[in-house]
Amino acid sequence: MRSTVADLLTGNHALLLEKVLDFRTLRQNVISANIANAETPNYKAVRVEFDSQLREAIRKDDGLRLRKTNGRHFTATPPSLEDVQPAYMVEAPPMSGNDHNSVDVEREMARLSDNQLMFNATAQSTQSWFATLKAAIQESGR
Repeated sequence: MRSTVADLLTGNHALLLEKVLDFRTLRQNVISANIANAETPNYKAVRVEFDSQLREAIRKDDGLRLRKTNGRHFTATPPSLEDVQPAYMVEAPPMSGNDHNSVDVEREMARLSDNQLMFNATAQSTQSWFATLKAAIQESGR
């Protein structure tokens, strides 16, 4: 199926890619700060979460919302893609250790690596999307 320029410009794909790249950059900065403060007494590691909100917003945009089938059910409206914001969570320090620092350098390094892989995949997807957009624009000019 060929995409038209209008399909590419009116969809939420560009906004989704932008949000994911922004959140991945933010997560990279937070993880780096955690690692930099691994020896700081009383420092509490911070996590940035956005994945579940993003999934809910995508489902909402795809029309895959949960239906309320009983009057006693809660009505939870998932956020729109524009409204998705990262959530910051402070990690509790482990029971051992006198400095009350909650940074686990090995865990943070694994998170850093995972986040970098996901950022690169999203950047490649963005590049592909722009190539498709460029091709659609060139094709519409013929």
